[in-house]
Amino acid sequence: MEKTQVALWVMEAQQGSKASLAALYQHFQPLLFSYAYKSCNNSSLADDAVHNAWLKVMHGLKKLQEPHAFRSWLYRAVRWQLLDQGRRVQHQSLDDDQLIATSREKDLDLLRLVNQLHGDEREVIELFYLHELSIEEVSDILQLASGTIKSRLFRARQTLKQLYSGE
Repeated sequence: MEKTQVALWVMEAQQGSKASLAALYQHFQPLLFSYAYKSCNNSSLADDAVHNAWLKVMHGLKKLQEPHAFRSWLYRAVRWQLLDQGRRVQHQSLDDDQLIATSREKDLDLLRLVNQLHGDEREVIELFYLHELSIEEVSDILQLASGTIKSRLFRARQTLKQLYSGE
């Protein structure tokens, strides 16, 4: 999805367009659920976190001054819901059926390796590669400096190379 289309939907939704709000919801809902589920490994908790995040985002949408920042704002809202509710637990390895259902990535071997990463590195890899967010967006979501995101990505890639060569 082009960032300009999302920004257009955001601006229209800010003006009261229910169709644009619905388009945003349809576009982001599966991605947000996947992100939340991987964070808590519980579909009910993930659903609650995403639902609550949408409620907060819809109430604060008119205050968003930069429509291009909507995606990172939305992911950050889900992340904060998980943290605020105290429901964020360590990532657990997903079985093959869950990997197929929750990931757009088709290479299950690589996803198994990603599951072996430390939680912080895994989260950065998932946001950057699986959710296709930019370094700036990941930085904004995790509220870390972009240099920290880059170093975590570097370490995660190095670890993945070592894991891959060891198999």
